[in-house]
Amino acid sequence: MEDAAAFGRGLDYLYELRILLPEPDLIDLMLRPQRHLACIWIGQQLDALNGRLAELLWRCQQVLPQVQHPSVRLCAAPLAAEFNLDGLCCWPLQLAPQAEALILLDLGVLESSHWPSLLAHEYAHALAARPGHGTEFQDWLTQLCSALHLPLNRSTHGWNALPDYPRRSDRMAFWLGDTAAN
Repeated sequence: MEDAAAFGRGLDYLYELRILLPEPDLIDLMLRPQRHLACIWIGQQLDALNGRLAELLWRCQQVLPQVQHPSVRLCAAPLAAEFNLDGLCCWPLQLAPQAEALILLDLGVLESSHWPSLLAHEYAHALAARPGHGTEFQDWLTQLCSALHLPLNRSTHGWNALPDYPRRSDRMAFWLGDTAAN
């Protein structure tokens, strides 16, 4: 794909996701100086990244066969650093309450070996069908981590960071094409 076409595809993708978010500024890459290189890379890698995430989601769904799984749209996206989020599960406000959940994962925050842990956390939100880290979320996350053989940190202060995974210091490097650590 040529750079101009890839740039347009990447930029369109980011704007499409912004429209669905309750706070559009959660994705602000298109306003940053690095936007050109990042949008080219996103446009070129979009299918591969979201394809990999679709496989991981399928694994989450297969380990809980008795569950009626929610409809989910899962996307890789560079989340704005100032929000300090690795991922996000929400339901677009303009859609009906039964609409699909939108899960965004900032793949630049952690190495690819830890993507399943981040997805398990956000998918537990989709299964609980609500924000927050209450008992229902904790139960779903425990089931997912156990079934997927993911480490589960049961500290009293750590439910929001479960399962445990190390974070990369430069979350933007991945979106600029530096996938060496991923």
